[in-house]
Amino acid sequence: MSYNKTFNEAHKIGFVGGVEYQKTTARSYSATGTGLSDRFFGPENIISGTIGTPTIGGGFVQTGFDSYFGRLNYAFKDRYLLSATLRNDAISSLPEANRRGYFPGASVGWRISEESFLKDSGVSRVLSDLKVRASYAEVGNVDIGAFPYASLFGPAKYGSQNGIAYNINGQFGNQNLKWESSKKKDVGIDFGFLENRFTLSTDYYQNNIDDLILFVRTPQSLGIPGNGYNDNIGAMRNEGFEFNFNSQNIAREGFTWSTNINFSTNKNKVLALNNNEDILNPYNVTRVGQPIGAIYGYDFVGVNSLNGYPIYRKGDGQLVQANVDNNRYYLYDAANPAATTTTTALSAATDRKILGNSNPTWFGGIDNNVAWKNFDLNIFARFSGGNKIMNVSRQQLLRMDLVNNGVEILDRWTTPGQQTDVPKLVFRNSDFINLNNAAVSRFVEKGDFFRLQNVTLGYTLPNNIKGLSALSRVRIYGQVQNVFTITKYSGLDPEVNSNGNTNQQFGVDFNSNPQQRVFTGVLT
Repeated sequence: MSYNKTFNEAHKIGFVGGVEYQKTTARSYSATGTGLSDRFFGPENIISGTIGTPTIGGGFVQTGFDSYFGRLNYAFKDRYLLSATLRNDAISSLPEANRRGYFPGASVGWRISEESFLKDSGVSRVLSDLKVRASYAEVGNVDIGAFPYASLFGPAKYGSQNGIAYNINGQFGNQNLKWESSKKKDVGIDFGFLENRFTLSTDYYQNNIDDLILFVRTPQSLGIPGNGYNDNIGAMRNEGFEFNFNSQNIAREGFTWSTNINFSTNKNKVLALNNNEDILNPYNVTRVGQPIGAIYGYDFVGVNSLNGYPIYRKGDGQLVQANVDNNRYYLYDAANPAATTTTTALSAATDRKILGNSNPTWFGGIDNNVAWKNFDLNIFARFSGGNKIMNVSRQQLLRMDLVNNGVEILDRWTTPGQQTDVPKLVFRNSDFINLNNAAVSRFVEKGDFFRLQNVTLGYTLPNNIKGLSALSRVRIYGQVQNVFTITKYSGLDPEVNSNGNTNQQFGVDFNSNPQQRVFTGVLT
């Protein structure tokens, strides 16, 4: 429902109100049979009682969401602008007492260019639009399953007695679970030049996410299923700048050319976790005070040119070399690099360090549109950077156990005195030499790239062509997506993430597929 009204040619009021209801039902059923007594009783000849171990299963889940929302806009002579919003949302994923949340928002603006002191001055011939604005809004989010707050049970036996209990698929509930809250602040300035032939918008934003729902681990002695439960214990902040520039480069009869350029920065920081404990996986750490999913691993220093052993820096700053012939670590003495006398260890608990931010810190795009007579051309490019990638594919291609190898293996150490960054390799000892299944700075690379994402060339047939008069418009165009990418990253594609997303890995390239280059021709 919407309503708009102008009073006395000065006051503009606009109102929008709405309601939304969602209900989702998911059903599943499965049946398997293993241990067939004979191949005859296979897919085409199944007979009741011939399957050795039958298993059936299924599921039924219903979830719901409702929302009531409204927005009120007010403008006085298009100079002073005010907007207010309010959402009232409820979701079945939360306990009944906490299901409903209220999320307000507001924004104010001042179009200075409409003030007489600027509008009537000579400056207005160049500066055609000037507006300052600020906004604040709250948004709720719960997206971690159907019923993360509920205690889930299943059938179980206690001795010979049947009953219900927490089982392998059980879940320990939390009746205090509530909405995650995202609070975003934004201030910006909009400029228009030469009757808005050129426009520029600049913004600073800060988004504070509170009450993040995370998994809280508990001691095994408590007997809680999965050794933990869900709780609102996390906090995170994103902040940065956004710029958007539009230019009408050429605007002539029969020929136009416009350009849009946008550029953004983002600084991510984790503010709170359960007891400030790190969240770890083989390649990442989420730590208070650091970006989410930072690459976390061992600091590779180089290769001992005398014996080909890799050298690492421990957490306390000491250098160690890994004897690939007996799989032991020894302190490295620069004065006597060949000595392997004092044994030590390379510990996952104390010797790993943050090797880079897996999240881009700057990104943007450039969009050009050209029209000449009946031809049209669009060229769109994207860029991103400031992040690091753990190239596990490259790490795995340096194995010495009868698998495919990358050309980097040709640079492996083979002769005393040889200067190289690839250690001595020993057959079937790659796990120790390359520290497989762990992040190593040797394989951490910059993820910066520039990609020509899309090029489209079209031609619209003239309306006066005989036989096409019944058609209002006929356009032929060809398109190429993912034309080329400029990057120093050695993998197949700098825009990757691990195929092990279930482990919530960030910035990991592990046999990831690159984006396809697509050619399209269309008649519309």
